[in-house]
Amino acid sequence: MLWDVDGTLMPHHASAPDGRIAERWEALLGEPRLRHLIVSNCKEDRYADLSNIFPSAGIVQGYDTQAGFAVRVRLGGRDHWAVDGVAVGRAPDGPCIPVRKPSGRLVRGAIGWAAKNTGAVGEAIVVGDQYLTDIASANLAGVRSVKVRNLWPRSFPLSVRIGQRIEGVLYRLRFGRPVKGWS
Repeated sequence: MLWDVDGTLMPHHASAPDGRIAERWEALLGEPRLRHLIVSNCKEDRYADLSNIFPSAGIVQGYDTQAGFAVRVRLGGRDHWAVDGVAVGRAPDGPCIPVRKPSGRLVRGAIGWAAKNTGAVGEAIVVGDQYLTDIASANLAGVRSVKVRNLWPRSFPLSVRIGQRIEGVLYRLRFGRPVKGWS
């Protein structure tokens, strides 16, 4: 399972999962058949924070490098790197240009890393609160997705809230009202 964080598991830049979802999150983490990675568009300081907040879920970043497409996963306080699917001991030499969502490469890189390093097998799914980043990334990678409602929209900067409203309108114009279901 590939997770978005801000708006999906907690308010924007919060320091812990929200109490409304914390029990369910812990139950999912305890499910032995599931593996969890968090894919975030965060900056370096937030990346470190997320690895402390979610120590048992790998935090994924993607980079364009001179050596190829690199995936960095922080798990258990340690960074793991792969370039074009091959594990490497450290960050590639030269500039590492962050790859942000929406990106099919980022999702495919995270899935590939999980398959090689955690024993993950089977289908992947992306869970997120934004159509134009999380769900678009899943679509670009050919992976199933679950769009969840953002429970904390006011925690985001105004520019992000405006973008979220626009994407909701665009979705409704194209597909109609989203399916509401389980809680």
